[in-house]
Amino acid sequence: MNKHLLTSTLLAVAITAASCGDPKFDYKGLKLPKPRVTPITSTDVDRFIDNLRVQVGKPSPLEPGAKLRKGDRAVIDFAGTIDGVPFDGGTAVAYPLVLGSGSMIPGFEEGIVGMSAGQSKSIKVRFPIDYQEPSLGGKTAVFKITVREGQNLEKPPLNDDFAKQISRGGVTSVSALRTALREQLSQDRMRQMEQQLRLKAVDELMNRFTWRPSKGAVKAETERLVQQHVQMAIQRGAKPDVASQQAEALRASYTQNATRNLVFSRIARSIAKRENITVTDMELEQVAQQMAKSQGQDPAGIMKYLKEQKLLDTMRSRILEDRVLAIVVENSVMEDAPAIKEPATKRPKPAESAPPAR
Repeated sequence: MNKHLLTSTLLAVAITAASCGDPKFDYKGLKLPKPRVTPITSTDVDRFIDNLRVQVGKPSPLEPGAKLRKGDRAVIDFAGTIDGVPFDGGTAVAYPLVLGSGSMIPGFEEGIVGMSAGQSKSIKVRFPIDYQEPSLGGKTAVFKITVREGQNLEKPPLNDDFAKQISRGGVTSVSALRTALREQLSQDRMRQMEQQLRLKAVDELMNRFTWRPSKGAVKAETERLVQQHVQMAIQRGAKPDVASQQAEALRASYTQNATRNLVFSRIARSIAKRENITVTDMELEQVAQQMAKSQGQDPAGIMKYLKEQKLLDTMRSRILEDRVLAIVVENSVMEDAPAIKEPATKRPKPAESAPPAR
């Protein structure tokens, strides 16, 4: 879990916080940096298509002792720290990474080039100033990296058959694939910009809001985040003891997140009450149907899972908070931000399956 803050607290904690009163504060007129729209170029599309070809490429192990080169795939373990403290999203096990794909922050992939299977090293990299996670922007991190395996990837030819395969029949030619990807990448960039704007709004709201949760509430929320990390890591294939060790190493950062979650949850409820924002059961079902459609699953199965895992209240709070932030941003004052030379890049993510073709 990170600073997106659209993940809600436990219902019991929320009820406890709400019983402390409904503080009044000014949530309108926030000064936020005006988003700068950067159009998608043909180079962006070409790079994305090349990454897609790599993702579906046929892997074969490198010779023992062979050094990794740009274009190879490295299966790595990594653990990052900032000022000696682990941070959320900075640790992964058996993470598949294509060197030169640009999917990590600058310097990360370059630091692996020249390594071979079985080797470990530490590299120092700096997060871009406009990084999508504001709390990490501009900070220097040290990553300890261990290479488990090196692989050569044979990319499929870029032709109409590839376009049909990668789009699951959605397009029938390379030209149509380029057009569809340009539109998709543009939408992704706009969503990322909107998310960064909302994160900035959260920071500004918290600066105006003086209430802070009790130590007991923070402890309970921290424990929830730790257990959530363990469960997700196990689902991704990590051993329970390893997952627990990783979660404990991140406990300090989770404590900070827990405080933010509790404060923002109360802010959102306060604004929702004043703006008469509610989330109905029908709206919950509509969101579940959208989730099912995007994941290719049965809507009834999604609802059953959410009910069994007691996640409906969490989803309701997410929707509520999302609407609150939309109102806050709508009523904010946009200011021109200073020019940023460094490009926005993705953060290291915990190991999952091969990255989705987005």
